[in-house]
Amino acid sequence: MKLYKFHGAGNDFLIVDERQNKVDLSQEEIVHLCDRHTGFGSDGLMVIDNSPSAAFKMQFYNPDGTSGMMCGNGGRCISAFAAMTSDDGKAKHFVFEAPDGMHESWIESGPDKDAMGCVTRVVRLKMSDVKEFKKYDDKSYFFNTGARHFVTTVDDVAHTNVYAHGRAYRYFDTRFAPEGVNVDFVQVKDGVLHVRTYEKGVEDETLACGTGIVATALAAYMMGVAPESLEKGVVRYAVQARISLLHVEFEPVKKPSGDVAFNNIYLTGPATFVGEVEVNL
Repeated sequence: MKLYKFHGAGNDFLIVDERQNKVDLSQEEIVHLCDRHTGFGSDGLMVIDNSPSAAFKMQFYNPDGTSGMMCGNGGRCISAFAAMTSDDGKAKHFVFEAPDGMHESWIESGPDKDAMGCVTRVVRLKMSDVKEFKKYDDKSYFFNTGARHFVTTVDDVAHTNVYAHGRAYRYFDTRFAPEGVNVDFVQVKDGVLHVRTYEKGVEDETLACGTGIVATALAAYMMGVAPESLEKGVVRYAVQARISLLHVEFEPVKKPSGDVAFNNIYLTGPATFVGEVEVNL
């Protein structure tokens, strides 16, 4: 079985291609492959498979083997993989199935090579609309952007203990029981949202989280943070993850109740092919 390694802004994944040969991975095998000490190491494993109604089907698994949620950076990486493995390697647009419904993606630029010689594409991914969210106070919100996220502002994101504070919210905050929650710590600096994320399933900080980056941008809008741009009703935020800058665009819509919904949400950033390996399980 071949494994393909990608990362989206440092959020790294193993991809298994089931479009030709079926592979039945157990939860134990997924945990082993994602382990950074005894396996190949990743923030998650994805399976790409054929779909009767779309270009492909995406299934995402956390490093603990759990599944059923969407992964934004994973969606961008699997789109880059689909482009790389297309008939001519030049496909630019995909409609695909994911755990939270149908998504679209576009290869905006690339393939190019980064400083290490790895092939990178810039991928724009359409996320699911967000119809509901919860405000806790002026600096903290809950959003489900395909995965559950608690967004809270901090004074100094660089020196925030993401592991300790994120773990406390994830495991011990009764507001998010019993499922738990991903936690995004955000600071606004020079018009850019700087975010660090504790991911459940990984149970640690990741270098980027796509659904968390989207949740952060939506929370920033509700907090009144000035966006990078606002044109014809489309709001755009620049979001700095640990090693990469990404962008989130969306259209806020006021509902008859007076509440706000968010339509046409897009996440754009780099997706990089690291390499491949043959394994025997």
